[in-house]
Amino acid sequence: MDANGIPNRATKQVNQHGSGKYEAVILDKVDAGKGARQKALNLEIKHTKANKGSINKDIHKRPNPDKIK
Repeated sequence: MDANGIPNRATKQVNQHGSGKYEAVILDKVDAGKGARQKALNLEIKHTKANKGSINKDIHKRPNPDKIK
């Protein structure tokens, strides 16, 4: 995590695709522990579904917006 609480992976992805064009935003916080990874993945799928129409499919690979029902 950086000083602003943004995960390093998110910062790296933003920097890859243009830091002036994209920003990393934390939408939900999942506490560590049993089932935390699955909860985080479920939340990512939920947000992908909600924003399916505005997602750049060349950049957003996982979860794949086309494969989410």
